[in-house]
Amino acid sequence: MTLPNKETFKYVIWYLTFTFETSKVMGLMRFLFIWWIIIIQLVRLTADSSVVKSLEKRAAALHNVLIGNPAQNLILLDTSGGFRSLYHEIAPYTIVLFYEHDCSHCHKEIDALQSWYNDNDIGFEVFAVCVDTSITKWKEFIVEKNMTWVNVNGTRSITPDYHDLYDINMTPTIFLLDEQKKIIAKRIKTEQLRPFLENYDKKRDRNK
Repeated sequence: MTLPNKETFKYVIWYLTFTFETSKVMGLMRFLFIWWIIIIQLVRLTADSSVVKSLEKRAAALHNVLIGNPAQNLILLDTSGGFRSLYHEIAPYTIVLFYEHDCSHCHKEIDALQSWYNDNDIGFEVFAVCVDTSITKWKEFIVEKNMTWVNVNGTRSITPDYHDLYDINMTPTIFLLDEQKKIIAKRIKTEQLRPFLENYDKKRDRNK
């Protein structure tokens, strides 16, 4: 197999990967995963094993968060000092929120989600993962915001690093899971999530 100029090859890979990964269309992530598999096969011909290994790790992270796939379990420290499992939460839907307590965007997202949660007629639960290391400030923030949903801290974990399991590189980040904990939406704001879930739930009821 003959590859084009190496610099051109690198640019094409960067451009297509960036296009898929920054797309606002959730379903395109599956195409991105396929694209990463193709990239790995091509790079095997041009790069050393360390590069290939890095790309394979990235592909695994993408696979974890594909829509339709089961969400990875999280067993994290809760406010009582014990550990709480995502998969032990029984609800028609679960919203997994990753946030920082000193992030202004997170504050806005939490306020919007809290307002909806208090007026929740669908029965969803929120599994809120704080990514900050200060346990004291985390607990103070929970009280300040009156966050009555499930609160856990991502820095104390029995399961593998949540960054890898959920491909977290920014906050706030939201995932929506169904009753079986399959991913049905991700990386959208509450203002987008609410009409999505309300429509999704109505369609599900009609199909029963």
